[in-house]
Amino acid sequence: MSILKVQAIHEPDNDNEALTIDQSGNVTFSANVDMSAGTVTGIDTSNGDTAFSWGDHAQAGYLTTETYTGTLSNIVEDTSPQLGGNLDLNSSNITGTGNISITGNVTAGDVTVDNIVPSTQLSHRNIIINGAMQVAQRGTSSTGITGGSYPTVDRWQFQEAGSAVVTMTQENSGTRPVGFDKFARIEITTADSTTDSGDRMSLKTTLETQDVHCLNYGTSDAKDVTLSFWVRSSISGTYSIAVYHQASTSYSYSTSYTIDSANTWEYKTITIPGHTTQAHDNDDTVAGLQIRWMLSAGSSTTQTADTWQSGNYWGVSGQTNLSETLNAIFDLTGVQLEVGSVATPFEHRSYGEELKRCQRYFFNAISAYTNNNQFTIVYADASSSNTGWVTFQVPFPVSMRTIPTFSHSVSDSNLQVNPTGNTWCFYTQNQAHPGKVGSVNMNVLNAAASESYSTVGAYYAATSQPASAIKFGDGITLTFDAEI
Repeated sequence: MSILKVQAIHEPDNDNEALTIDQSGNVTFSANVDMSAGTVTGIDTSNGDTAFSWGDHAQAGYLTTETYTGTLSNIVEDTSPQLGGNLDLNSSNITGTGNISITGNVTAGDVTVDNIVPSTQLSHRNIIINGAMQVAQRGTSSTGITGGSYPTVDRWQFQEAGSAVVTMTQENSGTRPVGFDKFARIEITTADSTTDSGDRMSLKTTLETQDVHCLNYGTSDAKDVTLSFWVRSSISGTYSIAVYHQASTSYSYSTSYTIDSANTWEYKTITIPGHTTQAHDNDDTVAGLQIRWMLSAGSSTTQTADTWQSGNYWGVSGQTNLSETLNAIFDLTGVQLEVGSVATPFEHRSYGEELKRCQRYFFNAISAYTNNNQFTIVYADASSSNTGWVTFQVPFPVSMRTIPTFSHSVSDSNLQVNPTGNTWCFYTQNQAHPGKVGSVNMNVLNAAASESYSTVGAYYAATSQPASAIKFGDGITLTFDAEI
């Protein structure tokens, strides 16, 4: 076998060297190389030893690498080049005036840009209210729960059809996901031994229609949303998420997720496709979208998984029925719902901001203010010797969703001279002892109620002179409910 050794290639019209190869195998172009008549399709040296019987060509000094030190321009032959490995810039820069479009994730160190035009908003991404379970105006524990109610954590409703009984608590101790101080817990205190076909149990949150108009449901531009959350249960298995789109024609979308290990916090993400069939109603303050974490689902309450289907459904078949196990627990926190198909880190909001959002739906006037709250009487129809009505106004910290339902814990039995604990009293500002003894019948005067304040009336019996204010101790409740 003969070996051809080349040290130089000369230009055809003169004796100038166009290309030289030194003893180390380095190639140097000494003149311009015109490749306009053809293309270079590639030089593959990876299998040269075998293909050309070179032996160990790396040690013999043959061509092993290709190095180009000029300028590349007009790379137009391949309109969609692919990079098979890592791109090493070797401390150089990539510059250009066009756009870079990337559909996957980008991991980088420091990035400096002139402008950022995000496809999703940078703040207020989370459509869920109280997703970190921070606010519990009604209290941190409620027992003997059946049916449907908002027991503890604001904006989170327990709902059940069946015979199980539960306790719901706001927890702030023990193991929690990093960055979260509180979580909601459902514990089965009376088990439902058999889940009948129509039985169901869920922990859910409901969003106003005006807060989900941005999803463009009912159009070809309907947006996907991604739900992310931290969950823990004493029973591993398959669980359901049921999304209920309430409108003139209601639809449901149910899907499943798996709790892999019992008693272990796990992070879950679920992308829900945009609903192109049915638009939201124009009544902004009614329920628009419910997100349900199913704890049990009977056979007649489930639907085909991963599809929008007309009707009100509560999960998919194969659901783990937590309600059948005594003392079983279900913990939830870090709930986020955002536009797009990617789950971003949880958007933490201050307690004050989250509280204001919750007070649009429920407001406890006494817990919202300091102890011994005083409300000025704005109207009294009783003289010093007569009995009659007095009224006072309770301002709301935010505009409530609708005119609220009023309830209270005031009664004759806790009417005192001075408010202490679970007590209250009529108050005359120029008296040392402000108490007024009388019969109490407290209620909202509906004609004067609004979303911004409520006028409350109380019936009293005057002693020496009419009262000018009413005081309440820290145990009294004056609540206004505008939940969906």
